[in-house]
Amino acid sequence: MKEIKFKELINFTSLPEIISNSSDGDIKYKIKDEVLREFNLEKWCQILDEVKNDKALLLKDIDCKIEEFEKPLPFFYKNKFYLGTGKQIFEKHIEVFKNALDPHIENASSLVELGAGYGSKILNLSNYENYTELPLYAGEFTSNGCDAIKLLSQRMNKKIEVGHCDLNEGVIEGIQIPKGSIIFTSYAAHYAQKTSSNFIDFILELSPKIVINFEPCYESHSHSKYGSMCKR
Repeated sequence: MKEIKFKELINFTSLPEIISNSSDGDIKYKIKDEVLREFNLEKWCQILDEVKNDKALLLKDIDCKIEEFEKPLPFFYKNKFYLGTGKQIFEKHIEVFKNALDPHIENASSLVELGAGYGSKILNLSNYENYTELPLYAGEFTSNGCDAIKLLSQRMNKKIEVGHCDLNEGVIEGIQIPKGSIIFTSYAAHYAQKTSSNFIDFILELSPKIVINFEPCYESHSHSKYGSMCKR
């Protein structure tokens, strides 16, 4: 990985220009149908079809395609900008997850991901030594995502309970999450529009050991040029 300057971002991505030239009229709010179209009918459906059609296809192969492992991309980490391959960024992403979750593993009853997509985060984490004996639970909004998790976990010889989860409605079906679990979300809770205190009550009813949300947070960004772009 190579450290780069903020002003160099424009050499590797068009996002700075797009964001800087955007207006309030460009802001889009994804309703339920839009989320289902993007993920259930497009992204996760394609993954499920590929896994079904190629018996040798594993999670690492899907990750490689989704994350564009060979493509050089800029990223921000601990207040610095870097240029790295998609693979390096993905590995750094998993490392961030692991470092946040590690202190809470002891005496946890299970590891739970809500809004698990095709299972990449929770299944990759399960490969680490101190996670291998931890029961796994995945709640996912889309049916194709649920089916992809089941198939990919089977090929890894991983036991994972998979069920339907709607963070907007506060619904989990098909799995019984044990008390004392580590529950996490990753780019999932932000799809729940206009969440109220009911969302917190819904999570607390699961009696977790801890809940960690790896989510974009508008308020966490500074008033710097980069921070303002993140907010936009």
